[in-house]
Amino acid sequence: MPATQQEVYVGALSDASAAADSREKRRLFIHIGLPKTGTSYIQSLLSAYRLQLLRQKILYPETGMETGNHKALALPFLSESRKRRPDVQPWLTAGLAMLWFQLRDEIQQTNADQVILSSEYFFEAHAIRLLRWICDRLDVEAMVIVYLRRQDRLLESGYNQAIKAGLETDKAVLGLTYVPEYDYEHLLDRWADAFGSTSLLVRTYEEASSGPGLLQDFLSLVGAEIPMLDQRGERNDSLHPALVEFRRVENVVGLTNSPLAMLATPLMHILEPDDHLSIMSPELRHRFLNFYADSNSRVARRYLGRENGMLFAPPSTPPSSQPSDPNASLQVLVSAGFNHLIAKTEQLADAQGAQHSEIGSLRTEMGCLRSEVGGLRQELGSLRTEVNGLHTEMERLRIDLNQLMELFKHEPVAQDTGHTQAPIKQAWIRRLIRWS
Repeated sequence: MPATQQEVYVGALSDASAAADSREKRRLFIHIGLPKTGTSYIQSLLSAYRLQLLRQKILYPETGMETGNHKALALPFLSESRKRRPDVQPWLTAGLAMLWFQLRDEIQQTNADQVILSSEYFFEAHAIRLLRWICDRLDVEAMVIVYLRRQDRLLESGYNQAIKAGLETDKAVLGLTYVPEYDYEHLLDRWADAFGSTSLLVRTYEEASSGPGLLQDFLSLVGAEIPMLDQRGERNDSLHPALVEFRRVENVVGLTNSPLAMLATPLMHILEPDDHLSIMSPELRHRFLNFYADSNSRVARRYLGRENGMLFAPPSTPPSSQPSDPNASLQVLVSAGFNHLIAKTEQLADAQGAQHSEIGSLRTEMGCLRSEVGGLRQELGSLRTEVNGLHTEMERLRIDLNQLMELFKHEPVAQDTGHTQAPIKQAWIRRLIRWS
């Protein structure tokens, strides 16, 4: 029976491990997400500051990178059913698994003591033991970084993103059923079974974001420093809850980013989303969180060492509170859009007034120019009259000159030079007087 691609790949890595030289093990950090915990933001900055990190002997590899993350390195470990989905299937080429050889070469060509891989596709990994085996063949000490987010917020954030991307048209009632993927105990136990519980660095997204900042929290885990880093990119770009239903209706009718929604969106940043203004009702929120209450408590004790078993802060809204007015979203949307239109109208009125003033100045300047042009036309008319007079005088002089030439031609020359002929002299004198 011929060997499969994975068997050939595993055998080759075994040979490479046997030939590796003895040296102190590098540390490999595998950042697996979770989704909607700022993963893309962390990846974008790690990619942007790659050279600065390398100077600190921290490698963010280029091998297997796709839009700043290591998706291609994570795909070989997905389940067969997951590999058949459209976002993965085009990537399953013959050379995909060979990327780990390229990663090994890239690591060995640097003096880095630490390596960071980041992709949310690692979160979906099925063959986690195979990943651990490969890490051993690379002669690295593997550590797994994972950020957890309170399940109700994670559910809302995913639905929010689907609405924003135009992928969702159905009006969902969130929180009715248990979602197995949100059982963090099951997720972490699978990774701990392969890598050991001490190799898991578990953080909560809420605490990291409210403390020094998500990125600084991540950098502290890997021992990196990026001084003077701009933290503004951490702002959540999700739709405000007041806009979610409006945008869903837009998706139904085939609209994207209507003028009203585009006007209101910037103003929504001043309205901070909280449990009082959210997609889920307070009752469903508490009911949904109860699905995971026990497992969250065990996660807090085992992986974060919290004896009180509190993994996340509880919702601030009690389950008995009344849900918000269903018309509140529309009221907020219209109010925000109307206020923005008023501000824009005032700006346009000011700009129009300035333009009217400038037009008046231009008209005054044009009047002055017209007066100057009229004066120039009058002067030009006078010059033309003078030129015409000169032409007339020159014509008279030409006629006189011709007559004088004729006179000289027909006057006899005096024989006696001692006497001047009177007729000739008198004719000359008359012409000279006339010319003068």
